Amino acid sequence: MQEAAVPAARAVAADLGLDERDPQVLVALSIDDFVITYFNAGTTTTFPLFVWGAARVSVPPQINVVGTAIFLIAIGGMLANVLWQNRRARRLV
Repeated sequence: MQEAAVPAARAVAADLGLDERDPQVLVALSIDDFVITYFNAGTTTTFPLFVWGAARVSVPPQINVVGTAIFLIAIGGMLANVLWQNRRARRLV
């Protein structure tokens, strides 16, 4: 997926005059992903369409669970990286 996202990020950044690492590019790609999915999904309910439909009515607990899981995984990854960097720095000293 990253192979497809990087050229798309560069194209969006070039169109908007932004750096490809800018957070605004991520928002643009997210909106682009939703629009493409909305027009091409047919009768299939994909995750972006499920989130959009759920947000229109109400937010079900499943969305909160997925969001919490993604948040905790990201925080865990960041903490693991900090611990790894600290251990590596101690070895080099």
